[in-house]
Amino acid sequence: MMYPRLKLARNLLTDDGVIFVSIDENEVGHLRQMLDEVFGESSFVAQLAVLNNPRGRAQDKHFATNHEYALVYSKRELPVGALSIAKPREQLESEYPYKDERGMYRTLGLRNSHREFGRFNRPNQYYPLYVDPAGKVYTEGAADRTEVFPLWNDGFEGCWTWGRPKATAESESLVGREAGCRIQIFVKEYAEGARRKLKSLLAEKEHTTDSGQRAFNDLFGGTGKIFQAPKSPFLLADFIEAGSGAGDIILDFFAGSGSTAHGAWLAQLRDRGARQWIAVQLPEPTPNGSVARDAGFDTVAEIARARLRRAGEAVSADLASEQSLDAGFRAFALTDTNFSKWNVSSDVDRNQLEQHLFDLRESSSADEASTDDLLTEILLKQGYSLTERIAPVDVAGLGLHSVGDGIVLAYLDERVKPTLEQLQAVVDAEPVRLIVLEDAFQGDDQLKTNLAQLCKSKSIELWTA
Repeated sequence: MMYPRLKLARNLLTDDGVIFVSIDENEVGHLRQMLDEVFGESSFVAQLAVLNNPRGRAQDKHFATNHEYALVYSKRELPVGALSIAKPREQLESEYPYKDERGMYRTLGLRNSHREFGRFNRPNQYYPLYVDPAGKVYTEGAADRTEVFPLWNDGFEGCWTWGRPKATAESESLVGREAGCRIQIFVKEYAEGARRKLKSLLAEKEHTTDSGQRAFNDLFGGTGKIFQAPKSPFLLADFIEAGSGAGDIILDFFAGSGSTAHGAWLAQLRDRGARQWIAVQLPEPTPNGSVARDAGFDTVAEIARARLRRAGEAVSADLASEQSLDAGFRAFALTDTNFSKWNVSSDVDRNQLEQHLFDLRESSSADEASTDDLLTEILLKQGYSLTERIAPVDVAGLGLHSVGDGIVLAYLDERVKPTLEQLQAVVDAEPVRLIVLEDAFQGDDQLKTNLAQLCKSKSIELWTA
């Protein structure tokens, strides 16, 4: 079950992409072998342990299991720190106690802290710096400035971590103050852009399954478990923030309740990086008599759609005033064609065949198909993507669909037969391609022929469905 999906995932993954695969201890060994084969052993990044159940499973035979795993692979070697995430505000406030016009900062010693480096082997980094009474640092001396060398308390002649040219160019980032009964030089390290590496043991409270369940239940305004044990969207937000950035696409082909898509929105809350996501979930039926079924959800996919509508509203409310969240999404289902098919068995007699052909001519589309259904299928067959910008437009009283800001116009209403004058107005809009449902002509071949001539005069491609 896993192998073909991993092969497909590798083909879909961008060259700089990362895949996170969640698994428990029963199959982690097999999964590691498969990932090594599909992606290559050199693509292995990490095997993370996630504390998902602090209490442990009491029903386990020998040990109360309270963790699962996340395997991380990348198509290419990642630079150091590539999978880091921004430090949270609380951590920044505790780690960066100082503040100036540039923002919060902390100080790190400019003197090299390793005694294997010093004046004896780094002579270019042994030189005096000068500090005035306000703590400002200079590379040139003056009457009111104190001379400071990179000396250890026992007199060992160390060295600075910066050479003189860098100290001269970036002296504004240096500060001097008394420490240990002597003046020492420090470098200001600002909080802006500060990041941290995720730990190999993810044990924060917001990473647990309980946290995921609370986040889900909060969206639905109750404590009933419409969906059992969803992944924590905060854990997934960490993975998404670490492995992607603004404009990237997140794919989850086991979407469940939609935690990954929710996590993509939470990641935007942190780094303002708007990402797109694709969530795939089979319409798995909810059990009869379950909380989900009693709440009106017949399938898991319905739960995911409802969850994402609520999550979009919740995250939008939490965004800062200068930000905005595109919380809209399109939902598609795999189905048979919406257009009539010539599907006649070999034993049909001639009269039945003629009637079937006549029926196909009379109606090209399924009666229950909506115009959106028809348009989606047509666009896919013509090579367009599912993310094309589509909007309703009115041209001479005809309700059309505009695709790609008018590059394509589509008229798919079989109930209203357009007039030649109306079609002339559509042609005058000069789309690159015009799509008209065959049923819309209602058997008027002359109208169809006239439209073809109008399109030809404007070099417009006419496509009838």
